Amino acid sequence: MKSKGIGVVDFIDVESQNICGLREYDLVVVIGGVYTKLVKCMRQSGADRVLIDMIQNNKVIVGASAGAMLLSTGNKLAGEFNNIEGLPVEEGLDINGLNMTYHILFPHYDMFVSKVNGLEEKLLT
Repeated sequence: MKSKGIGVVDFIDVESQNICGLREYDLVVVIGGVYTKLVKCMRQSGADRVLIDMIQNNKVIVGASAGAMLLSTGNKLAGEFNNIEGLPVEEGLDINGLNMTYHILFPHYDMFVSKVNGLEEKLLT
């Protein structure tokens, strides 16, 4: 990584670690997982507000899979996907994303298109 200009790589689990030093990084990559769990942990830890502040201060935030959904508008169908995968859906959980882009980011479309009738229409409404 040093050959690419990246000197330090740290891993922070927002569910179990303190996020106080997160603002000090110039680049943050939010990886995937179960979107509803990710958004819940980000909100409970305050990492969602930290990321918004970092973006407003010209830091680079990259999202992969569920992390990309978090940085976008979120996914109103996330609860439906939890049901498809047999995962619980927490009542009242705010599953909206951080609205850093207004594009619909839908990772793993190919996995869900055959499982959700009218997926494209649901995404666009």
